[in-house]
Amino acid sequence: ENGKEGKENGKENEKEVKEEEPESSDNEGSYRSEEKTRDPLDPTKELTRMTTPLPVGQSIAASLLEFTAEERLEGTNAYECEKCCSPANKNKGKTDAAKTRVEATKRYLIVTPPAVLTIHVKRFQQIHTGPKVSMRKFPGHVHFPLIFDIAPFCCKNVERISPGQTSILYSLYGVVSHSGSLGGGHYVAYVKSRDKLKQTDDMLEAARALCADVHAEPSSIPSPSSPSS
Repeated sequence: ENGKEGKENGKENEKEVKEEEPESSDNEGSYRSEEKTRDPLDPTKELTRMTTPLPVGQSIAASLLEFTAEERLEGTNAYECEKCCSPANKNKGKTDAAKTRVEATKRYLIVTPPAVLTIHVKRFQQIHTGPKVSMRKFPGHVHFPLIFDIAPFCCKNVERISPGQTSILYSLYGVVSHSGSLGGGHYVAYVKSRDKLKQTDDMLEAARALCADVHAEPSSIPSPSSPSS
């Protein structure tokens, strides 16, 4: 009897859950809230907030803060939800301008921190002047730290960290810099390495041999044939 009663209670509970599932109303674009079933580890929230002051001027941290900031999708830029809007739009054959959309919040955050972190600084911008499109390069120094914590740019349910961990640190070991304009220039790599590596001179000599412009050689790197200061 207890088993039978348990099954009956289970059916009643199942019925109650189904009745609470979100359903579309008669008014298109209006839907029931799903707050009760939302994951408490909200993927749109960062693991920790940045507490250290930002350096003056342009920096990697400031750029990432802007890149990971919340963006509100509304008006002509509203979101066509795959569950709420797309099926109804497809069944009714609505054109793009007449499609039902909902307001939403978009945000980029890191879910799986990589073993090796590579950050590319966008230095080029397209400029539209009427029918013409031109390109320009952003000048100026971008500050980067030797030790960088990406926790403020990771989501709360970030992977590959220990329980209770609140910092995800990376140590800088290489920088690639571009000198010149959009039409031409040179790339120079600065790499942290151990002192007195036997292959250093051979590597520099091979790099100089492959370089088309010998005058682009950085003055801070000594020639293999000349003594270092």
